[in-house]
Amino acid sequence: NIRFNSFKNSRSLWTMSIHDGKRLLLCTALAAGFAGTYSCVPPMPVSINVSNMMLIGDSISMGASGYSLNVLSMIQNATNGSLSTVQHGGGFGSGGQASSSAGWAQKLPCYLGMPSFAKGSWSVVTYNAGLHDCDTNEFVSPQDYATNLEGIFTLMKNISGAGAAWVSTTPFGSAATPAGILPSCVVQRNAIAKTVAMDKVGIAIIDLNAAVTAFCGTNYTLCPIQLPQNLHFMTVAPMPSGQQYTGLFVASQAQLLVPREKISNISTWGEPVPWASVAMDTTATATCGAAPAPLSTALPNVLIIGDSISETTSGYGPAVRAMLEDPIPRQDGTKTGPLASVQHSGGWAGITPGANEQAGPSSNGVACIDAWLGSGGWDVVSFNFGIHDCWAPQRVNATQYASNVRDIYNKITAKLAPNGTVVWTSTTPAGPNVYNVSNACIAQYNAIALKVLGSKVNVIVNDLNSAVDKVCGTNYTSCPLQRWNDVHFTNAGKQFTAIQTAYTIASALGPAWRHKCDAARGACAATCSCPTVGPMASARGAAGTTGPQV
Repeated sequence: NIRFNSFKNSRSLWTMSIHDGKRLLLCTALAAGFAGTYSCVPPMPVSINVSNMMLIGDSISMGASGYSLNVLSMIQNATNGSLSTVQHGGGFGSGGQASSSAGWAQKLPCYLGMPSFAKGSWSVVTYNAGLHDCDTNEFVSPQDYATNLEGIFTLMKNISGAGAAWVSTTPFGSAATPAGILPSCVVQRNAIAKTVAMDKVGIAIIDLNAAVTAFCGTNYTLCPIQLPQNLHFMTVAPMPSGQQYTGLFVASQAQLLVPREKISNISTWGEPVPWASVAMDTTATATCGAAPAPLSTALPNVLIIGDSISETTSGYGPAVRAMLEDPIPRQDGTKTGPLASVQHSGGWAGITPGANEQAGPSSNGVACIDAWLGSGGWDVVSFNFGIHDCWAPQRVNATQYASNVRDIYNKITAKLAPNGTVVWTSTTPAGPNVYNVSNACIAQYNAIALKVLGSKVNVIVNDLNSAVDKVCGTNYTSCPLQRWNDVHFTNAGKQFTAIQTAYTIASALGPAWRHKCDAARGACAATCSCPTVGPMASARGAAGTTGPQV
């Protein structure tokens, strides 16, 4: 924890050495102060082996009140840094308040450790300013805001290249105007920022505003992931964690910007169990594993259906469950609330007696879907079939695959809770592999599934295939996200696919949470973000209006 705290008209240097793998890294960071008093915390040393990610923003991203510690937990801590390291500009504490876009020429060089951390030190840099620019005490005119952002984005692009990204300013549903901030000002500043980012400088956009709206609804008054009459997302149990939700989205988008050559291919997982061990019995009881556990009455219920890409040890399922069921506490140690209860088709290996997580090909899905769904009431069901359908020993022809996907979708829809959502998770790509599963078949079957499901109003797509290709490159022959000569993923790859899947599922949980708050608003409104008036009314309508208290 080597850091500077406060400066006055000063420029200071610190030097330290750390052991990074087998190399000794000498790092020097420069902290530049404002004219006047300014508190600056320069970055910690960066890794020379893997990607380094820097998040810069105000209290929406700061550790105590925002998403940065959640992103750190998901991307760095969960992978031992093999996917990327993560820092927050000015530190995760109070030094990380970047406030408005004013003074950026002094703040950003300090946050980025310039000039000692040269171009390439940071693989990904994200930035937001907007709420403070709309604050009556710190107001920045639209013209100055555009000028500031052009300078900020240009500096970010010079430092991180294609890894620079603007994070849009979040909405708020309060009828009041905290610090005099008007919703119309947020809308205007976001429009300005998008124009500068896309048309003038050419950097990526992480549209956190749209992600919050996806959960909370358009023009919401109150939302379960945001404090009532407040701008912040630091909700606590029993409400779902807003910091986890916003962190999931930012992590899902920021990791797409990590260069493949900066990802470690370390994997602690042993050799995969041969797929031939999946018994292709035609009876559901022989191949389907355990029945689902009783559904939660306090949380939305999620079911993941998939093969070894999602199952325990080899896949993303357990990490999705951890991110949705057990978000990290707030920085002050306050417990935060889970977003959902998550189950896997056939149970969780090592937890559920009689579990068999391996869903196999779509023909097995048709045989087992009733057993996996149980009596129903699922808020979200995520499903995938494809790799096994493209594998010679279990090959399902294209016509039958389309029929199977349609039948499985119809069965899932019948077992959803009112206004529930089906998530189609596309089949992940593969380089050359011992199973001889071709990308041509995977692409063909993904297209078939999308043709069957794409027009369904209750379906959203978790396009893992495109996400992996974005990092690894189209038709790659090898990639550090994926095990060599295999279709399965490394530690970094499993977490990468888990983050993408967890956010996609989380984005569909808003109606369920709003419904729970509607049903409990009389008992709950005094202690949590539940509505007391009509504007927060659930999209579920009258169905299931006697739900559990939250």
